[in-house]
Amino acid sequence: MDNNTNNKHAAGGPPMTFAMPMYHDFVPKWIRPWIYVVLAFCFQLSNGMYLGAMNNIVGEWGIMREDVQMCLYATLIGMALYFPVLFRMKFRFSNRLLLMTSAAVIVVCNLLATFRMPLPLLWALCVLCGMAKIQGTFECMSTIQLWMTPKRDFGVFFPILHIILLCSIEVAGYLAAWFAFDMHWTYMHWLVMALMLVVLLVQALLTRPFHAMPQIIPLKGIDWMGALLWCVLWLQVAWLLNYGDWLDWWHSPDFRLVTGTMLITLAVCLQRMMHHPKPYIEPAMWTYHNVVPVILLIGVVEALFSCEHVLEMVYYEEVMHYADHTYEALNQWSLPGIVAGCLFSIG
Repeated sequence: MDNNTNNKHAAGGPPMTFAMPMYHDFVPKWIRPWIYVVLAFCFQLSNGMYLGAMNNIVGEWGIMREDVQMCLYATLIGMALYFPVLFRMKFRFSNRLLLMTSAAVIVVCNLLATFRMPLPLLWALCVLCGMAKIQGTFECMSTIQLWMTPKRDFGVFFPILHIILLCSIEVAGYLAAWFAFDMHWTYMHWLVMALMLVVLLVQALLTRPFHAMPQIIPLKGIDWMGALLWCVLWLQVAWLLNYGDWLDWWHSPDFRLVTGTMLITLAVCLQRMMHHPKPYIEPAMWTYHNVVPVILLIGVVEALFSCEHVLEMVYYEEVMHYADHTYEALNQWSLPGIVAGCLFSIG
């Protein structure tokens, strides 16, 4: 998984050294992993659209809140569906190429997202941005995994990873609201583009092409059509759940139309999963240990969190009449709790 294959292990012990061969020799060894931590944080600050500036986007473009929320769901779908091929990409392309490509895609998506365009095209951009976001984050964190935990202890790796993920979510929301309040909501896009240019500059000046595997593994056998079908399916599901209340569910002809096409897409996805020799999502996945209980647990936990979030939003906006900037500023008090909770998980 890592590019640290030259680490020498003591008998039954952790690696004696940690090397990052993609760096040029003039880069000090002590700062190399920390650079990738900063790069991972930069990638996590990116998004297709930024909900901290939702009211400003809605007011300027004359669209609904649900339209902006759909951008978030599209970004999440891009991240989730691209995850199964992350290792294949790591074993096929160099660390430098993956990071530079991810940064370039995020730059283009954030630039185009500042222009008023048809919503389906905007959602497609958000899907691409989500794919680039998780690719860049994964490449950074997987590269320094043995630096974070020489014994490859996921009980250490994931809490540290979630410090970066959760803190960046709160910081991105605050920055987007602050830019929208004091300047213009597009400044958040320009900030992210500047950060991605920093990523490109770091990779161009400090690193060289380096493959994680001695032998390059080709991308043959990946069911890209299946991936596209699953992406369409989950976009349809997100659209139904996002716009259902506004359209009064099945009383709307548009909602009924999308429901019918969603069922057709689901049937095609299942047929391909059962009969394709190498489907993008294999049926055997459901037989893996603890997969179903974990999915059910995540569903229950997310439902509880979403209920709290909805009530919080109603209180802040409808009762207290707080602006987005005030709401996001109050959310920054969660940062100490995030760090403390993740560090407690390590212990």
